[in-house]
Amino acid sequence: MKSFLLLPLFLLIILSANCNEKKVKFGKIDKEDLEMTIYEKDTTAVAVVLYEYGDSEVEYNQAVGWRLVFSVHRRIKILKKEGVEYADFQIGLSKDGMYEEEVNGLKAITFNLEGGKIEKTELSKKDIHLMK
Repeated sequence: MKSFLLLPLFLLIILSANCNEKKVKFGKIDKEDLEMTIYEKDTTAVAVVLYEYGDSEVEYNQAVGWRLVFSVHRRIKILKKEGVEYADFQIGLSKDGMYEEEVNGLKAITFNLEGGKIEKTELSKKDIHLMK
């Protein structure tokens, strides 16, 4: 009986923790994030992940049937030139018979502080390299 009562309490704690999560909108950046030059928790860091959120859902599409859709929103602050490599990502895809994974809706933006103003540069198709 005690375990039956603990389950709703446990679920309530998990749900309330998720509600307090900081929501970050893609394409909106705080100026103080751009002004950061040192990560105080690790002053030797060359880059730091400021935000990362992933979501998976199963959806049905009449043309292809059931599919798993995964989306991720990641924000990285590059602190030193050596940290640029942390902004490079590889997405592994698999092909199994008639099933093939694909990437859709890839978006990326680089933000820089130029003369006190926020300058943004969107990812271009030439910056995406497909590996076989």
